Amino acid sequence: MAGVATTRAATSPNGQAADWPLPGETTPRPQAMLFTLWGDYVVHRGGEVWAGSLIRIAAEFGLSELALRSVLSRMSRAGWLESTRHGKRGYYRLTRRGRSLIQEGAARIFRPRRATWDGRWHVLTYSIPEARRDHRDQLRKRLSYLGFGSLAAGAWISPHDLRSEVSDLADDLRLDGCVDQFRGVYLDPSDGPALASRVWPLDELARAYRDFVERWQGIAPDGAGRIPDARAFVLRFWLIHEYQRFFLADPDLPAELLPDDWQGCEAADLFEQVHDRLAAGANRFFDSVFEPPP
Repeated sequence: MAGVATTRAATSPNGQAADWPLPGETTPRPQAMLFTLWGDYVVHRGGEVWAGSLIRIAAEFGLSELALRSVLSRMSRAGWLESTRHGKRGYYRLTRRGRSLIQEGAARIFRPRRATWDGRWHVLTYSIPEARRDHRDQLRKRLSYLGFGSLAAGAWISPHDLRSEVSDLADDLRLDGCVDQFRGVYLDPSDGPALASRVWPLDELARAYRDFVERWQGIAPDGAGRIPDARAFVLRFWLIHEYQRFFLADPDLPAELLPDDWQGCEAADLFEQVHDRLAAGANRFFDSVFEPPP
């Protein structure tokens, strides 16, 4: 999670100075910034945006034009973005691979599973030749992204039934015959929370959720309307940027497996509330600088 929080002055509902929370970072990583922009804004406006609009937005976070163009080039080479030209202007849109990542991320953020657990575990094992080490590394990263945890070398678990997602992943990485899946119960079910704590860093996540709630609950329901549009955009960006780190780390476990002081659901509800409160001003600012292709 982000470091020690800082605050920036804004205007409170009664006209007095108020402190609106921001994470300790003042300059986001450019690639993370662009994924956030596409996921929350650009995809809802046709999916393609002028590079000049991105430069203007990046300036709100202290990112130079040179730094932004550099990351646009890197993301294009990596297969996340593709560019087109209309006259002298360059425009960018996500590739199919980039759109898939955004869609999966949005599903994790805005539609957490929170389903009733049947007490069974999804167990996955793999055996991938050393000659295909890159595929093995990609499999591990993407299993973690799906919410799996490493139980032992070559063995990963999740309380959710993810057989369809794993099958698609194995097909995508061409790992037919290398991955096996099982579904069953843990023979010591009373020790399920202890098992979960060994597999996932739940105590660390619990602290991070408490910090998130403390930092963002200061934005009152009627206070967002008094924040300038550019400021609402920056705040909403940091809200998304900070919260999306949870879906990279939080396996979205059933309540039966979580620590007693878990505030994950409270943080999710708070995220949605503040995200919606800041929407009007943030969208006005984005639309004021957004230029789609002609």
